[in-house]
Formats: sequence, structure tokens, C-alpha cells
Amino acid sequence: MLAIMVNLTIGGGIYALPAEVFAKSGVWSIAAMLVCAAVTSLIVACFAEVGSRFTASGGSLVYAQAAFGPFAGFTMGWLSFVLRVVGMAAIGNIAIAYAGFFFPDLPQNNSAFLLMLSFLIALLGGINYLGIRTSVWVNNLFTITKVVTLLFFVVVGLFFVQKRQFVSTELPSLHQFSGSILLMVFAFSGFDGAVTTTGEMKNPKRDIPYSLFRVLIFKTVLYVLVQVVCIGTLAGLGASKKPVAEAAELMLPGWGGMIISIGALISFIATLNGGMLVASRICFGMAEQQQLPRWLAAIHPRFHSPHIAILITTALVLALSLSNSLLFLLTLSALGRSIIYVVTCASLISLRRRKEVPSAAFVLPAGNLIAVLSIIACLFIMMGSTLKEWYMLAGVISTGTVIWIFLKFWRK
Repeated sequence: MLAIMVNLTIGGGIYALPAEVFAKSGVWSIAAMLVCAAVTSLIVACFAEVGSRFTASGGSLVYAQAAFGPFAGFTMGWLSFVLRVVGMAAIGNIAIAYAGFFFPDLPQNNSAFLLMLSFLIALLGGINYLGIRTSVWVNNLFTITKVVTLLFFVVVGLFFVQKRQFVSTELPSLHQFSGSILLMVFAFSGFDGAVTTTGEMKNPKRDIPYSLFRVLIFKTVLYVLVQVVCIGTLAGLGASKKPVAEAAELMLPGWGGMIISIGALISFIATLNGGMLVASRICFGMAEQQQLPRWLAAIHPRFHSPHIAILITTALVLALSLSNSLLFLLTLSALGRSIIYVVTCASLISLRRRKEVPSAAFVLPAGNLIAVLSIIACLFIMMGSTLKEWYMLAGVISTGTVIWIFLKFWRK
């Protein structure tokens, strides 16, 4: 469980975001990370209590349905599923693009690109098809490798940090600083995905709160240290496309960039594997709650995995990966997940008033207050989005609404 959460929360974003947040806030990007971590801790605390009430798979879907009814649950599940499928499709493209570091002609060779991308996604789908034990074994191996790579970067990089790089004479504007926080919301997300596999955990009511808090602390320390090393070693950080690799190459010329590039590729593959696990379980959870056709909740008799949901997820990711326009949809992620966070935090308040729902194994002190503060923080973050992103998100939710109405009518 802990390894799954580490994999889902420490994804490929760590290899690009140090430059993006620095471009907006300079050395104050470290403060933006800490503020984002503080906000995330409030949200995680709400997830910990709400998640400790349930043992069924589905995560936010289950929480919203119990608190606000079937349509709210369907909307959360649908939104989570779509955002993760789109994200995995884009990450698949980025992973193959990073492979161009070792095979320079690959990005220009469309046939080879599509072949390798198809093989990668099909392989990860097959791993998940064989059951969560096989998937978790692969997940653990990838997670250990990518964490060790980042720790290597931090430990070595701290010896090369130049104090003069942290001298700043300008304060970022409120818009720039909030923009940095918004970017880091994407980086700190992922914890919500791990709770969708609760149906396959031994003791989810105990494991969820314990793992959520430990992973958040570890991730915050790691991200801040990576940012410190990038700022302290790379003079042109704000304009860098591969900040971690370029910083490593400056520290260890000839092989530092190669090590980090390999770690980045492993990170992308690990994120895809973890995303495949979560997205298929969201689909399975929705079918289990009778919000999608029941046959999607089928369990393989030998591997004990939701094999139909996995096959559908793999096919959708593969189909979407063939579109080069997917990258712009990643801007939906922070906004869409913020909505999911708002609904889950509101669920905490609602479920505390319900006597018919399971009791919470973990009760958050001042939970109602923390939930309200989390909602306010999310609404503030969402103000950094553009109308275009809201229009795209509205389209996703509208499509889900049509599916909901059709299925409801069809069952009658």
C-alpha cells in the first residue's frame, strides 16, 4: 500500500516542475511548495477520515455517493477515470519522447514511435491483468528505482549548491505565486488515486490514514530538496526543459544526465503502471456500484483481477495515446482534481451527520473546520484556471451526465 502511494504521488512531474515554478516565483518557489504541502495536508487529513469509513473500491466515487447520492458518485468516478486515462495517454507519449535521449531518431520515426508506445501500454495492461500482486511487485521495483535515483540527485547535488543562487531582490506577484501553487497541486496530487484500490487491501481502515500521512511528509521533504538543488546548481533554471537532468549533467559531466534520464524513464513507466492500476479500479468500482454495466466488475477466476475493466482501460489509453493533441488536456488535471477534493472534503461534513454509514476508524480532530478550510483553499486555487479549462471540464462532465441518463433510462 505504501509503495503504491509513493509511486502514484511521485510521478514524472518532479522532473519538469522545478523549472516551471521557478520561472513564476524564483527562489520563492520553495515557499510555494511548502504552502502547497500545507494545503495538501488539510485535504489529505479529510481523505484519511473519509477513506477510513469504507472498504469498497472506488475512492471518491464511493465517498460522494454515500454523502450526496448516486449521481454525485458517478460524476466523481467518471471525472477521475477520464482524467487518469488522458493523463496516462499523455505520459505514454512523453515517456517515448524521453527515450529519444538514447535513440535520437525515435521521435522522428512515427512508425517506431507508435510501435514502442503500443508495446509499452499493452505490457503494463498485461501486468495489471495478471492481478494486483504481480502489478504491485512491478510497482515496488519501479518505485524503489525512481526514489533511489532522486535521492542520489539530492545527496550529490547538495554538495554543489551555490548560496549566491538564492539571493533574490524581487518578490513574485500574488498571481505568480498562486500560479506556482497551482502547478504544485498537480505535483502533490496522486494520493487520491491510491484509495481506489481499498477493495484489495487487507486492512484499508488502518492502512489509508497511516500511508497517506507518511507519504505526504516524505514527498514534501524530497520535493523541497530537489528544488533546492536545482536552484543552487542550475543558473538558467527557469528556461530549462529538463532541469533535473541538466543540473545532474553540470554536477557530474558525461554520466550524471544519463542516470537522471534513465530515472525519469523509469518514473514515467512506474507512473503509467500505477495509473493503470488505479484507473481500472475506478472503472471496476463504478461497475460494482452499478453505475456502469455490471460486466465491467467481472473478476478473473485465476488472477482475481478486474480483467474486463483493465482491458477497457488499456484500450482507451492506447487509443488516446495516438493523438498528439492530448498534451493540452493535462491542464485539466489540477482543476478537475480540485473539484474532486472539494467534493470529498464536503463529504466529510455530510458523512459525520449520517448514522447509516460505517463509522470512521480515524476521526480527524476539528474535522468540520479543516474540511471548510480545505474547500476554501481549493476554490482559491481553482481561481487560477482559465475559461478554456473550465469549458473543457464542463464538456467532460456533460458527457458523463449523458452516459448517466442513458444508463438510467436503459435499466428501466
